[in-house]
Amino acid sequence: MLEALASIDIDALVKAFLLIVTTVSTIIAALNGNKATTATAEKEQAQAETNNVQKFFDPNDTTVMTAPAGTPTASYTMSDAVKNFLTDGESAEDKASILDQVLKAEQAGYVDYKIHYSRGTYLISYGQISGGSKNNN
Repeated sequence: MLEALASIDIDALVKAFLLIVTTVSTIIAALNGNKATTATAEKEQAQAETNNVQKFFDPNDTTVMTAPAGTPTASYTMSDAVKNFLTDGESAEDKASILDQVLKAEQAGYVDYKIHYSRGTYLISYGQISGGSKNNN
């Protein structure tokens, strides 16, 4: 048995061991590098989404005019109270037209839009009435 141990090339064994350690270290470093790259990309994506939401709500910035995905609709859609105010005293045809225009604008993600009806126009901004005009009929 001692003869068998004596015939083992210790230098070759050390070199093989170091090669294995180096290979494993390289693989681990590559995997960690991919994780870091993925984390960086995810962070950049999150920051871009945050910037778009901020631009959406900034009245001086017109680069993002429809709600980014994930934006709570309650922050820019019209409440039932405002819808009731818009349609109070209007004909059934105008009520239907007004509500349909609001629905379509909100489905499209618009925050600033006009509603046209038989007696005039309403200007809407973030679900609130921001102006309007009456027809002179």
